[in-house]
Amino acid sequence: MFEYHGWLSTFETADAGVIQSTLKELNKPYPASAENVNGRLHVSFSGNPNRDMGQLKNIVSYLCGLKLKLSGCVYINNANSERYNRFDIVKIIEDVVKEMEDQNFTFEETRQLFE
Repeated sequence: MFEYHGWLSTFETADAGVIQSTLKELNKPYPASAENVNGRLHVSFSGNPNRDMGQLKNIVSYLCGLKLKLSGCVYINNANSERYNRFDIVKIIEDVVKEMEDQNFTFEETRQLFE
């Protein structure tokens, strides 16, 4: 299982409807949204295909290619990797992408939060 959850925002002006339409096409059949809220564009998306099918790379490339100074993060868990019990992070600051390992967020810690 390949799981991802992303959210980004910016103060730059953009057509949220066009972005949402493109995101939904790139992320089909998983949820994606783009809306203007209090002067900020908010983008969110998630998915859990059986394996990495390229949606996430396409989404991040599309969004950063818009040059909207988007900032946020995407949490990724790949059950087929050596880090199957941890999430990795794609951190995006003003359209610059950096990949990093989350040292804290594990499935065990998450279960403890909700016990």
